[in-house]
Amino acid sequence: MHTTADDPTKYRKQEEVEPWEKRDPIPRFRIYLESKNLWDNKREEELEVEIKKDIDEAVTQLEAFKVEKADASFDLIFGTEHDVIEEQREAFLENLRLEAENG
Repeated sequence: MHTTADDPTKYRKQEEVEPWEKRDPIPRFRIYLESKNLWDNKREEELEVEIKKDIDEAVTQLEAFKVEKADASFDLIFGTEHDVIEEQREAFLENLRLEAENG
């Protein structure tokens, strides 16, 4: 699939896909690395722990980030104001107000 909205069965038969699955470079590369004693389950688990730690740290940093202006992203869409964008900004701000009122 190209996206989660994509349905490849509309343009490709499963019989076309199966031979290519055997040629998938990721499992093939893993087999190669394992054959050279460069990769194993222990290393994979260690890497997963390290990656999870990095992701957790990034999430913590992002959650600590304070946006001074809720609609700041609308300022960066075009160099000049556009009516449609300003309408979307107002709708966005109104939704924020409603959410704050309704808790």
